[in-house]
Amino acid sequence: MFSNKYGAVQFPRFCIVGVGNTAVDLASFLLLTLGGVPYLPAQALSYAAGMANSFFVNRRWTFRAAGQADASEDILFVAAYYLLLLFGYLVKVLSNVAIKTQEEKHMPCDAEPPAIRSRGLGFTELSRFVHNKVISRS
Repeated sequence: MFSNKYGAVQFPRFCIVGVGNTAVDLASFLLLTLGGVPYLPAQALSYAAGMANSFFVNRRWTFRAAGQADASEDILFVAAYYLLLLFGYLVKVLSNVAIKTQEEKHMPCDAEPPAIRSRGLGFTELSRFVHNKVISRS
């Protein structure tokens, strides 16, 4: 993952871009809902805005990809991004099921809910990093 000196700065940059993506998502959602767009379409559009920010900023700044992105790169990015989003959602659902099962049995859970969720989030974010790195061809 960090094959050279520059590679060691890519993951922190990726994380900084992630914070920016969240800001773009939230700001877009706020503006859209204040403008009268219903919540679900506003969420879909704001998420897409954050995803577009992720693609362009990570491609240029984080991974220093040269040239224009081609259509296959765009399609791979969007498809993988939504698959990783689905994976993160499934981890949360399965974590909640595991917690509820433990609570119903009146047994202590081996891991606290935040620990379970952070494992899924950590895996998802590392997967996104590798995905972005491969798609950006760096």
